[in-house]
Amino acid sequence: MVDTIYSAMEFYGKGDPYFGGTAADWALYKTEDGGHAFISAADAQRRKLVMAYFPTEAEAEKAGTAASTRKGSISADPIKPDSKS
Repeated sequence: MVDTIYSAMEFYGKGDPYFGGTAADWALYKTEDGGHAFISAADAQRRKLVMAYFPTEAEAEKAGTAASTRKGSISADPIKPDSKS
């Protein structure tokens, strides 16, 4: 079993939008056409998209960099798979 998988996040903007900031941090999702895109959680849920996962940190960062249209800061986040599955 794999110990860790990775997702990609894009951090964009500054400050909490509730207080007038522009921050919008989005996860990388697999799109309907099989590609990848950074999408807000609300939009991803509405479209029934699945978050993109990668076997290595480098692959997550590479996919995130390629998918970024806002040119925010890309980060690969480690995720421990659920051992119950």
